[in-house]
Amino acid sequence: MKTSRRRAWVEHLRARFEVNVALTCDVAGLGRSVYYYKCKRLSDDDVIDTLLALVERHPRWGTPKLCKRLRHQGKVWNKKRVERVYNMLKFNLRQKGSAECQHGHQSR
Repeated sequence: MKTSRRRAWVEHLRARFEVNVALTCDVAGLGRSVYYYKCKRLSDDDVIDTLLALVERHPRWGTPKLCKRLRHQGKVWNKKRVERVYNMLKFNLRQKGSAECQHGHQSR
């Protein structure tokens, strides 16, 4: 059973029988810490706006250089977060092949 469903069950049991959280969580098979947990994930809107502005000016920059520039601007976003948003926006560029393939020559 999903956690959200167990949490709803705990709330129903508490309202119906007026018992404490520990007992209802135990009956539902849910830890008390899980019952009280609130997700703290922040919105990525500010990361998206900043990345869009940077990529518009520098379309060939990849995530390492963008992360470095963001740090220089005073943004303290995690590198993994910036990479996730960068890939979500489909900015990840095609990988370059070897120099021989770019010029149409084959190695002998």
